[in-house]
Amino acid sequence: MHPSAATAHARISRYSSTPMAVHSHATPSLTLVLNGRYEETIRGRSAWHGAGALLFYPPGEPHAQLFAPGGAVKLSLAPAAAMLEYLTERLPLAEAPVATAPELVRLGQRMAQELRLADAHSPAALEGLSWELVALFGRHAGHRSTQDTASVTRARECIAAHLDQPLSIARLAALCGIHPARLARAFRRELGLGPGEYQRKLRLEQALRLVSETEAPLGEVALACGFCDQSHLSRAFKAAYGCAPTALRRCS
Repeated sequence: MHPSAATAHARISRYSSTPMAVHSHATPSLTLVLNGRYEETIRGRSAWHGAGALLFYPPGEPHAQLFAPGGAVKLSLAPAAAMLEYLTERLPLAEAPVATAPELVRLGQRMAQELRLADAHSPAALEGLSWELVALFGRHAGHRSTQDTASVTRARECIAAHLDQPLSIARLAALCGIHPARLARAFRRELGLGPGEYQRKLRLEQALRLVSETEAPLGEVALACGFCDQSHLSRAFKAAYGCAPTALRRCS
């Protein structure tokens, strides 16, 4: 997709559950998730994105994607020069901003319908819809306050430092000086996961490292990673990685 000075170009892509290795794009693009879910790693941060997530990719920015079972359907938009200028004046595009809102899915579905219809009126319709998508992206991505971003950063640090302890959303919010509901919204907006989901993800990643790289008894690994016991760890580990910790060690 190569934007011209006057027009934007959109397309629909379907992805299987096969991971996508690190890659980059020569031109800037917006990607809207219409269906499915995947984990995006970009600029040193990883987050899960589902339907309604709209992501901006700066040109040449390396990123990788891990799709959930069932893959995903995405609408990609190569914005026109005027659209890029509009966004550049309003958002830090170099930071690869993300916005999530239900109305983005509905708008994306209308764009997909025009792409399928492809009649004499579709180019004009798509131009208007593309501008609407750009405006909504500017609105929702621009709503991320500095306080919310700082609170999410603080919450992530607290979670990482206390993986072996229960940490409720109320306690986490108190440590960050923010209302629990606001923290939960900001957390999902920033990372695509709730605080509890993020904590489980970190616990499992630490468990994977300990199982793979040490000979520590699995009961100790479970407690160190915040699981009730070895059985609890084994169930969660198998659900996440497809095999039990004991099986992984036998194969190592």
